[in-house]
Amino acid sequence: MRRLAALAIAPLALTFACDKPDRVIEEDVLVAGQVKSSLTAASGNLQIVSISSARRVTTVPINADGTFSLRVARNSSYSLNMQDKESGNYIASFLYRSGQNLSLSLNVGVDDIDLGVCQLLDGEVFCENGFFDSPEVSGTVTPVTDMLGKVRVTVDSDPADQALLERLLGNTTFDVELQPNPENPFNIALWNTTHAECTVPLVGSAEANADERYLYTQRVYSTESCIATARFQANCTLTGATCDGFLRVDVTSSGSDCSEFPPTHVAHAASFEVIDAESSVCELPATCQSNVDCDSGICDLDAGFCRNTERPEPLRIFHLDVGQGDSTLVTTPGGGAILIDGGRTASGRLTASLIRRLAGHLDYTIATHYDGDHVSGLSPIVRGPDGAPGKKGLDDNANGTTDEDAEIGAPGSDDLLPLVAALDRGIEPTASNLDTYIKSMGARRRAAMPGETLTLPDANVVVTVVAANGRILDGTTIAVNDENDRSVGVLLEYGDFSYLTLGDMPGGGGGSKRLEQAVATAIADRLPIDVLHLSHHGSAASSQPDFLAAVAPVVAINSVGDSETCGPGFNTYGLPAQQAIDNLRNQPTVKALYQTELGGASFSGACVLENNQMSRQFGPLEPEVSYGTLTVEAWPQVYRVVGLTFDDQYDATNAPASPANQTP
Repeated sequence: MRRLAALAIAPLALTFACDKPDRVIEEDVLVAGQVKSSLTAASGNLQIVSISSARRVTTVPINADGTFSLRVARNSSYSLNMQDKESGNYIASFLYRSGQNLSLSLNVGVDDIDLGVCQLLDGEVFCENGFFDSPEVSGTVTPVTDMLGKVRVTVDSDPADQALLERLLGNTTFDVELQPNPENPFNIALWNTTHAECTVPLVGSAEANADERYLYTQRVYSTESCIATARFQANCTLTGATCDGFLRVDVTSSGSDCSEFPPTHVAHAASFEVIDAESSVCELPATCQSNVDCDSGICDLDAGFCRNTERPEPLRIFHLDVGQGDSTLVTTPGGGAILIDGGRTASGRLTASLIRRLAGHLDYTIATHYDGDHVSGLSPIVRGPDGAPGKKGLDDNANGTTDEDAEIGAPGSDDLLPLVAALDRGIEPTASNLDTYIKSMGARRRAAMPGETLTLPDANVVVTVVAANGRILDGTTIAVNDENDRSVGVLLEYGDFSYLTLGDMPGGGGGSKRLEQAVATAIADRLPIDVLHLSHHGSAASSQPDFLAAVAPVVAINSVGDSETCGPGFNTYGLPAQQAIDNLRNQPTVKALYQTELGGASFSGACVLENNQMSRQFGPLEPEVSYGTLTVEAWPQVYRVVGLTFDDQYDATNAPASPANQTP
């Protein structure tokens, strides 16, 4: 295990409370905060670095129980960064605003919004009650019109970040030119004109809300030994021609030597000054609606611009941390998007915010089966991150009403209704509590057909339905009556890379049906695979030795929850099962196990511990735990598995390379 593996973020919950003095304090107020995570209890090396919009930097320690105390000003914006003092690495960053009630809130430019349940993605926090793109007050987000043209950016930095910022930006003071997409003014193109003239345009999005301004863009940096993606997020408050706030820089990198572009999650106070509003020197990249509109073959569908081909885009598979449940988002190099399961109802709105950030749309949804921890979250996702049909409070389809089911998927809505189809195992026999799911999907809902391949904008990405409702793609039919038996299975292939996910499909353990083995037989000519998404969260009914020997995975991934308490959403099943772990450990091709969370205790009855057993015996297959989004990025010959504190590379020809960044 790498030392930083112990720094994986737990199901992230942040709570703040303020002192209640006898009189109102108008200046700084002491706030008591707590970060609940697996990284706070042991090392003593963590601290909070707070940067105010007034460029005031405050450092406070995080105690062993995750608590900390921080002085904040009322109604002020901050970037709050969690740092490992020993390594100097920033583990996560939170962009928030303090309100009159001093509750922790995302700074989305509207009234303070309580966060609720949160999740980490690339070092950034996304929460079920706070969104960058769908504020609770509808109709207030507008395109940026007063920060276009030439803008001078001045970034405060400390010596530790100076060299990295200069590599990424050229300097800590530089000029950029911003121009809007003529077909959608929320989307922008940006050039660093101080250092790159009009070459390498970046594309992204920008929005205004009252005096708040937001801009998001990214760039890929490539060397012989490293590929890095830097995401930039600017947030500021406009006064005249100057906007004071922050520049967030989040770097993910992979390679044998990424010392020039190390993984970084950091924010710095910055000012943005319009110095020539009329400047429009650089030529806009071509606008597009699909890849065929672009000479490069890559249309950034979220920005509506063609992108440069700095490197081939990967197939990305995001395993979203929904606690005890399953939700996997697949985005293809050409801009396709598939959501396999949605977790529980409680995680649906949070998952929707992540999907809007990662994909912006869905081509397909796949409900593997109708258990609540897989299907229940799909309806809140389809109904958008504001929880309302269409966009909350607006008459999206101009029929004289708002927030009705007819608004779902209407032009202008923020719903994530799949554009092509909502696939599932079929509705006979009908499971309980599916009315909302079926109603939400409407005419787009249909049964998945074993052997069908999904239509995507990528000829070289093949997504095949390998099983559904007991039917296998080779024509085999197995009589099923258990809901897990009915699971839809999917095989993804991209060049030499392959990924198999089978929902909660059993494999003969405990007397269950041997469905996994039937799938392995049917796809024998496409084996071995690179990545296996463990069926049924690592249940002993699945992942039997003969199945693992047949598919011969290199990497196993498990979507599983912890057992902080009992009840819905928590893992009271003792998953992953010790037998499944033993089977994986005894399969010689398996080199690594990755999990969204560490897993649950073995409970029986009303949450009574069996033998006081809180942990599993993983042995040399000790898992890397993301406690956040667990991502696989795959190219035709190589792939990487990425979490907040790990970034491991593998050869997709099933001859695994040594994981990147690994130390004994």
